[in-house]
Amino acid sequence: MENADESNVPGDAGQEAPAGEIVRARDVLPGVIHILPQSSRPIFPGQVTPLLVDSDPWDSTIKAVHDSPHDIIGLLLVKQDRVADATVNDFYTMGTACRIHRVMKDEGKLQVLVEGLQRFRIEQWTSKHPPFSARVSYYPEAPYEQVQEVKAYAVAIINTIKELVPLNPLYGEELKVFLDHFSPNDPSQLADLLPV
Repeated sequence: MENADESNVPGDAGQEAPAGEIVRARDVLPGVIHILPQSSRPIFPGQVTPLLVDSDPWDSTIKAVHDSPHDIIGLLLVKQDRVADATVNDFYTMGTACRIHRVMKDEGKLQVLVEGLQRFRIEQWTSKHPPFSARVSYYPEAPYEQVQEVKAYAVAIINTIKELVPLNPLYGEELKVFLDHFSPNDPSQLADLLPV
């Protein structure tokens, strides 16, 4: 008989819930995920970002994620400009697991809306050709120790961002979504927002 307290599910990286809490299956990140290469900039946890990718060769990757029970994809930067030519040796090892919210196909391109969930590291490639997939380990954010001075700085930065949103319509929606999910009690995500 299996121990009822075990939280690791075979094939999953298994995030453990605090004792006595129920974890929805949708919130457990899988141990093996499909990987989509990125060449322009990294995506971080807490960010909601639209991606524009070529339908060929990445349609098979997006379809594989869509057919999975979790809609989770790993975004990794590659060390070259042409992601279509990427091999497993071109990938960096750290990336962000993202949930795919919407996919639209238009004129040979895929518009994919993703939400960054958690950082991960590649442990072992399970498919070295598109659609890429790998066994991964997750790195949850460390709990933040609240400091009133840091909270005040975070609120000041957020107020400045709110003033800048109307000036840059390209990033306006992304910043609005970020602001909806941001809490000055945990300003660590501000550091990830800087590359935007």
